[in-house]
Amino acid sequence: MTPRARRCCFVNTIPEIATARCAHAIFSVFLALASALLFTPPCMAGTTPNAQPEIFCEFSSNRAPIDRDSVRIEVDGRDVTKDAVVQPWRVSYTPAAPLSPGRHFVRVTVMDLEGAQGVKQWEFTVDPDADESQPAALAFAPPTPANGAVLTHGDGIVIAAKWETPVSAPPRNPNLKLFRNGVPASAPGPGSWSYHGEGVSVSLPDLPPGRYAAVLSMPGAERDQVYRAMQLADRISINLEAPNTRRLADLAPHKIFLEELLRPLQWADEIRRTQPAQLGWNGKWPSLATQFVVGAVGENDLEILSTTAYLIKQLRLARTYFSAFSPVLNTPLENTPPENPWREHRLYQASFLLRDYGFDLEDLPFAQSGFLPLDVDPKIAWAQQNLRERPIELNRADRRELLRVPGIGPKGAESILTARRKGTLRDLKDLKAIGVLAYRAAPFVLLNGRRPAWQLPLW
Repeated sequence: MTPRARRCCFVNTIPEIATARCAHAIFSVFLALASALLFTPPCMAGTTPNAQPEIFCEFSSNRAPIDRDSVRIEVDGRDVTKDAVVQPWRVSYTPAAPLSPGRHFVRVTVMDLEGAQGVKQWEFTVDPDADESQPAALAFAPPTPANGAVLTHGDGIVIAAKWETPVSAPPRNPNLKLFRNGVPASAPGPGSWSYHGEGVSVSLPDLPPGRYAAVLSMPGAERDQVYRAMQLADRISINLEAPNTRRLADLAPHKIFLEELLRPLQWADEIRRTQPAQLGWNGKWPSLATQFVVGAVGENDLEILSTTAYLIKQLRLARTYFSAFSPVLNTPLENTPPENPWREHRLYQASFLLRDYGFDLEDLPFAQSGFLPLDVDPKIAWAQQNLRERPIELNRADRRELLRVPGIGPKGAESILTARRKGTLRDLKDLKAIGVLAYRAAPFVLLNGRRPAWQLPLW
């Protein structure tokens, strides 16, 4: 990696979801946590220079070995199971041909011989110039009590889970859901948990006899992964791909919008606000970015820019990228028409207005359909509606007002404020001399109380 190269981590965290099976036993308590596949190399959201990495998962069930016939491994949507190596508690696959540089998606599904299932899906990046040092992968170790264990009444029950590798901060907001004979049972609140260096535990009183399933989620793993990535990069890009839950379900049904994509961005901003910048790479925290696919699933510009406005104003996102959809053969969206590249361009312009020009979402010139006009710059469209009859006097306007004028950007606004301290701006030549696009500004301004005498057409 060259000294000037950007250290960028793409983080798409995907939690484990599974169900546990338990059998009845009289006067016994069964507590089972869902069998799970552990985090594995290449680690989730990691980057590797190896184009033929061994991809493997270990099954955390300690009751029975893997059912070979249940194994399915997909890489970038392609079934590669026939080339997998299946061992009693481990499945692996090494690509026969080098993977192309860029991001790759893996999904592994297995079941043990007693019917407990585990599913793991994650992304990693192949980069020939990548730094070998990567964030440590975090994983669930087998929980306590073990999956399918039989417990008798006694001094209460302790449910515990820990990470395969220690985390730098204790996990937050663990959540335990108990089900007795398939019916939700009471569960402890946040204050009942005990935090320790390797995980969390909670003590429960004796429970009535029956069959119990315990589903424990510990979001600290994903948060710590984001924290570690922020120590190794100067930009974190967590690609939302779609503007909301409904659209993401159509575009990428294997992803969960709030839990997997938006929440890591919220964690990253929280870390930047609450932790010393010296803990970040090169003495500062990284900037945040995201990307949307435009035009694949029927979303309008209002949907995309509503989410963009939230990200900019609430999470201080540095950059939003837009990618006009282009269909690819042999994919679910291959018959979807490509998006007009001008729409992508207008979204970029609108996002800059939100980020750098003080515009609010309500200021943008949306049509009733929720789309921006393709034939005009959104800043000019706003000015035509608001400044044609009420031009701005450049000798008195504040910075916010100046930024509303077409042809005046952040640098131009500062140049006008500086020039005004030296004298009065009287004509368009004065604006051109300080770097303002005078022909764009002319229809919407006053100079020393008068409209400029010279104008060029806008189109």
